[in-house]
Amino acid sequence: MIISLSGLMGAGKSTVALMLAQELNCRHTDLDFYIEDKVGLSVNELFKQLGEDGFRKIESECLSKILIAAKEEKLVLSLGGGTLTSAWNRKLAKENTFCVFLRSRPDTLVKRLLNNRNSRPLIKDAGEDELLEKIIALAEIRSKDYLECSSLIIDTDLLSAEECVQKILEEIVRLSPQ
Repeated sequence: MIISLSGLMGAGKSTVALMLAQELNCRHTDLDFYIEDKVGLSVNELFKQLGEDGFRKIESECLSKILIAAKEEKLVLSLGGGTLTSAWNRKLAKENTFCVFLRSRPDTLVKRLLNNRNSRPLIKDAGEDELLEKIIALAEIRSKDYLECSSLIIDTDLLSAEECVQKILEEIVRLSPQ
C-alpha cells in the first residue's frame, strides 16, 4: 500500500509522512527531496531555471517512477503542494495511492510559513499580508484537486502531527479487511 499525503505548503505533509512511516515501519519518500536528489538542483533552482511548467514536468516524471518502483511495497509519500494540479498526477494518485488531504485554514498556514518562506518558490518574497493573499488564492485553486484524489481528509488546524498520524492509522485499520 502506498499512502500519499497532499495539501498546501505548511499543512504538515513532510512531518506527518515521516512520522507515519515510522509508525508503519516502512519507507518514506518526500517527492520534492526525490526530485532534488535526481536532478541535482533545489526546487527553488528548478523553478528559477525552468519555470513552474518545467518543474511540474519533472515532478510528474519523478512521481511516476516512485509509484512504479513502490508498486508492491508499503510506502508513505509526501507530495509537493502543487503536485495534484496536474490531471495526470491526480490520476496516478487516485489509482495508485491511499491519498490523505491534510487540510488547513489559510491563517493557520501563514503562521506556520512565516519563518519558512525562503525554501518555497511561490511565496519566498511575500510579506505577511501578501502571504495570506497568496495562500487564499492557492487554496481556492488547488482544493478541488486535493478533494478529487482524497481517500481521507484531515483538518489539521487544531491537531498535532502525532494526532494526524493517529487519525490516518485509525482509518487504515477501519478500512482493512478483518
